[in-house]
This record gives sequence, structure tokens and C-alpha cells, in this order.
Amino acid sequence: MVRNNDEYAFELESWCIGAHGTGNNYSKIVKDSTGLKIFLLFLPGTIIDKINILKNVSIPEEIERENRIAVYSGMVDSNIKKLADSINIQLVKSLRFNSGLYNIIVRVNNYAVKKPFLSSRAKRSKVDIQREILESIISNPTTSITKIVYRCNLNYRYCTNLISEMLKLSYLQMIEDGSGMRYTATSKGIKYLNNLRKLNPS
Repeated sequence: MVRNNDEYAFELESWCIGAHGTGNNYSKIVKDSTGLKIFLLFLPGTIIDKINILKNVSIPEEIERENRIAVYSGMVDSNIKKLADSINIQLVKSLRFNSGLYNIIVRVNNYAVKKPFLSSRAKRSKVDIQREILESIISNPTTSITKIVYRCNLNYRYCTNLISEMLKLSYLQMIEDGSGMRYTATSKGIKYLNNLRKLNPS
């Protein structure tokens, strides 16, 4: 086995994948001919999806700490890294099974994790989400986009596009400091939020 920050590599001939399930769609155990077990966790979807999977994962006690791997799609941030570290699981972008003639690369598809059909949060309109973003920023001035994604339960790309629109409409102002880009609400954004609250006081 060879591991680095981006990939975890196995020699194909000695490993069996798929025969050892965990009862979880997001995890699998691979086992070699000597009986060594590696716990694999797959992290698709948004940052929120990845956090929820990590929070709910159940790792068999017999799996050694150094033999726990999470393969992720898209992006991870410092919160995901801290959570993975707290359960002693290594984050990588891909798995590679080596053979003399070929290699097999395993990556996680970047699809959205399915939510319950009747989830009220899944039915939010664009205006509802703008309101949630403004409320999140006003309650926590100079907020990073990562925190907005968490608090508003948004897809990272969609959140980025919506914030760009809100910047163009002068609802938000972008501030750059030593830790990166942060956002604050403008007077126009606060007025817009107050109007939304009057229309829907909930």
C-alpha cells in the first residue's frame, strides 16, 4: 500500500473489494489475502452532505486507525478535515489498484445526496434562500462563504452564484482579509431583507 494526500494505492492482486459490506451505501471494507482490513468511506455531494455522512458513520472497532480512508468528490474544507481527524480517518481524492498491465482508479461521483421528498428545505425559492443568506450574514458579520453554505444548507456552487448576483445587486459587500473573502450586508441588503420579512413574517 502507498498513501499520500491525494491518493491511496493498493497492489491489485492481493486485494478483494466488494465482498465485505458494512450495511451502509457510503462505506465498504476491502480485505487482502492476509486478512488485513481497510475501511473505505465515500463522500459525495455538498459540504453539508459530506459532514452528515461523517457524523453518522459507524466504523467497526476492529479496523485500525491507520486503515480508515475516506474518498471524497468535489471540495472539502477545514471543518470536514477536523471531523475526519476526530474519527481518525484519512481523506483522499482517489484509490488506485495497481496491476502489472493496468491500474484501476476509483473516484467518487459528485452527485447530490438524496434528500427526503417532502423536505421543506428542498422547496425553498430563490427569494427564500436570499433571505436566509442575509439573515445569516447579519447575525454573523463578515461571514465566509463556507459558513453561509453550512448555515443555509446550500450547494457550494449554487451559493457562490447566488452571492455573485447579490453582490451585483449591492445587497452584499465583499471584504478581503488575511483569512480570505468575507461578506457583509449593505444598507440596501438590510432594507431588502426587512421588505422580505414584511411580506412573509415567518
